[in-house]
Amino acid sequence: MRKLLNKPWVVAVLVLLAVVLVAQSLLDRSPQPVHRDAAVDAAEPEDGSAEEVSGTDVRAGSLVEALARISLPEELPDPFAPRRARATETAPEIREAGPDQTETVKLSAIWEQDGVAFVLLNGRVCQAGDVVGRMTVDSIEGEGIWLTHWKGRDFVRLGQEFTLITPAAGAAQPRTATHEG
Repeated sequence: MRKLLNKPWVVAVLVLLAVVLVAQSLLDRSPQPVHRDAAVDAAEPEDGSAEEVSGTDVRAGSLVEALARISLPEELPDPFAPRRARATETAPEIREAGPDQTETVKLSAIWEQDGVAFVLLNGRVCQAGDVVGRMTVDSIEGEGIWLTHWKGRDFVRLGQEFTLITPAAGAAQPRTATHEG
């Protein structure tokens, strides 16, 4: 085969044959029979009359006519568009998040009495281990106190305020505890 393709006269004959076949297929516009399967042939009546099969004529005049009869919707759906919810589907219930819970404590005084350290938090006398709201007085030192809470542990200096912010259920991002002073 390779030896034949190296001869110019064989290549010229093949090219000429290809050009003739393409020209013949373009110029010949006579009606072509539509391919039918054996089930359609068996369902056709013997008298040769055409019948409707699922809304199309079995004996179409040409392939072009058969294609022209195909109806397409005006607007085709975008396969990459996000899926729309059907009328039967219900959207998940969206609950509005309540307000964030904030709790502020102010350390006003530290003193020691009979060997026990006391603090004044929000006008209330407390000692180590007492719970104030959602915070616990962990330990008392000379300069301030250590408070433990759900976010961890923070040191509050004498005269400062500490605000613990707990985001409401369903909130997007939790906020961190802040020191104010």
